[in-house]
Amino acid sequence: MGIGELPCLSKRDPEAWHVQVFRSIDSNSVSGFPNDPREATKMNLVCGKNILIDMSVHTAYVHAIRSAQRFIYIENQYFLGSSYNWDSHKDLGEELNL
Repeated sequence: MGIGELPCLSKRDPEAWHVQVFRSIDSNSVSGFPNDPREATKMNLVCGKNILIDMSVHTAYVHAIRSAQRFIYIENQYFLGSSYNWDSHKDLGEELNL
């Protein structure tokens, strides 16, 4: 079955579910990120440890978690990979409390 052949389920179908795939990058894995911090901010990029970081996955996770009605499943081998960018004085519990 190809992509064009996938069945379309009704949103009212109790067995329907949704999947979203997100990917992020930082300035070490791509060229062309802006040098001007104002331009970076417009592109949803933040700077940490002199690396520009794409925050789109973080933003998508927060949105998905807050929008979940019954449950949410998140799988990510790098889930805590950006911990170097966390403020050390903050409680880890607070960081994970979205």
